[in-house]
Amino acid sequence: MRRLRGQVGRIIWCDPHAAAAGYQPQVQGLCVALPYVDDYLDFSSVRSLSELVSRVESAVDAETECFEIAYELAHHAMTQPGVAGLHFISFRKDAGIAKLCGRLGIGTKQERETHGHSPSVAVG
Repeated sequence: MRRLRGQVGRIIWCDPHAAAAGYQPQVQGLCVALPYVDDYLDFSSVRSLSELVSRVESAVDAETECFEIAYELAHHAMTQPGVAGLHFISFRKDAGIAKLCGRLGIGTKQERETHGHSPSVAVG
């Protein structure tokens, strides 16, 4: 998180529990990450997780549906005031991040650096 913090402009962490009254994170990884997070946001306001799971389970092509959901969430995040970009992290080489960035109109790292864009915003 320290390294990521030095590479991006803001870190926004979306969590479905964030809006729950009296909620205190218990997961060690999140507790360690929170000091580096600029905005800790309620993820459920975008769409409840159960609706997302149902949407994927009922889809003809679950992978395509997951990509569409990722696009919708990323597009929503980019429309928020003050958000200049996003930072995507995937543990799968074939996760489609380049395709997602292309659809969102986010250029490659080289294109962004050539045009003098500021560091991206991270969503965890």
